[in-house]
Amino acid sequence: LLCGTLRPYQVSGMSWICRLYELGRNGILADEMGLGKTIQTIAAIAWLAERRQIWGPHLVVAPTSVVGNWVMEFQRWAPGLRVVAYTGSKKERAALRSGWTKPEHSDVVVTSYTLVLNDLAHLRRRRWVYLVVDEAHHIKNETSQAWRALMELPVLAKLLLTGTPFQNSLHELWSLLYFLSSSQEMRDRFTAEEWQAMTTPIADHAAAKRMIAGVHTLLRPYILRRLKSEVEQELPQKRYLIHVCPMSRMQRQLYTDFIAHHATRDKLQSRRPFSVIQCLAYLRQVCNHPYLITPPQPRSPVFLDFDAMPARSAMLERCFRIIDHTTAATAGTAAATAPPPPLVAFPTRDALLFDCGKLQVLAKLLARLRQTGHRCLIFTQMPRVLDLLELFLSASGYRYMRMDGSTPAAMRTTLVDGFNADPRFFCFILSTRSGGVGLNLTGADTVIFYDSDWNPAMDAQAQDRAHRIGQTREVTIYRLITAHSIEANILRKAEEKQRLSQLVIGAGHF
Repeated sequence: LLCGTLRPYQVSGMSWICRLYELGRNGILADEMGLGKTIQTIAAIAWLAERRQIWGPHLVVAPTSVVGNWVMEFQRWAPGLRVVAYTGSKKERAALRSGWTKPEHSDVVVTSYTLVLNDLAHLRRRRWVYLVVDEAHHIKNETSQAWRALMELPVLAKLLLTGTPFQNSLHELWSLLYFLSSSQEMRDRFTAEEWQAMTTPIADHAAAKRMIAGVHTLLRPYILRRLKSEVEQELPQKRYLIHVCPMSRMQRQLYTDFIAHHATRDKLQSRRPFSVIQCLAYLRQVCNHPYLITPPQPRSPVFLDFDAMPARSAMLERCFRIIDHTTAATAGTAAATAPPPPLVAFPTRDALLFDCGKLQVLAKLLARLRQTGHRCLIFTQMPRVLDLLELFLSASGYRYMRMDGSTPAAMRTTLVDGFNADPRFFCFILSTRSGGVGLNLTGADTVIFYDSDWNPAMDAQAQDRAHRIGQTREVTIYRLITAHSIEANILRKAEEKQRLSQLVIGAGHF
């Protein structure tokens, strides 16, 4: 390895991966987020090449947002390996496959889950030595397309990387183990009754606890997990704070009217999953900002001639909604026949704050953080909330960056590097699902969850974008919760899942 030295626990992790390979076993490297699972994997692949002359080919499958990071880390730590980023258009990928089956084509191919589904037939043409699945919770369901596609690949060994091996139920953990081994091996280790209990989503926590000892026995040959508190003593501490946010008058009116409406009661009583999800989504939108339900209709006094602009900016596209056109000032003139300039909706900062209690709390928090020299990441589940946050941050004079599912993969690395390197950027606003995995954002020392995920593992992944190796300051995690709302129930459910995760994974001391 070049350009760095592994920490002692990383050397141990690399040795564990190599030992699994030599024993013909698959495994899960489940170190807590931020401990360098990527580096340990690269070191193991480099060791196989140097010491065992096993150069590959290896296939690394990762979320789109971190494919570029994998390639960069390979180039930094093991430049002697020939690494191909299998991305781009259909034509570009076809060019990358030229000489696909020849050994000299590449040692490592890095691609995304999406492209595995699109190009499975081509990927099956090569026999891979190692299949490395990053953020392996993406295949927590054995009926998903990604799980089935990866199972079809011809590989000698499999390595799953995830900082959150347990998320919602034992069944999801079982899916990962089933991916690593044959169904017969699983069945041989448990009775029919135990098999049924293990492969059924948890409904009775007492029954689940009775299975914990068996789960630990089953996991131990397959999993290695270390926590930051155990192996990284120099990493700064992190602390958690919850801010309870009052509802504005507009929010309270929308919330109570919806709850009291007979149509809402009918949907909830029907117990149809889609109807219940619709109701919960509406309530969550009200908590985040009432403008997600009833957008304002202010009219700007400023006329913007979009046709005269070389290109309409992305921010204008997202945040300005064209709602009206002016009439020609003089009838019968040439100007009267031309398309009138558009008038755009532009909610003021005061209006944004007045109608949303949560945004009021966030505004005070950001002002205090700015004065004390902190930089922050703001996560939300909803892209439309990112639009409103952009309006608020711009009106407040804060410099920021944004990343969501629509951000091109090639731009994500540039945004991350730019934010870490330039302290003038105060905020990075991200969607939890797109920006919460695989990124290194140690330039920030504060994480704010504008809303919470039903799955606490997703929020845990997101907060560790800042709390990881390379962080030199204490990290503070703020969670905004709307008082007397569905968000309190979401938080309570998340805490239950975390306790169960501690029983299943933490208590096993893997």
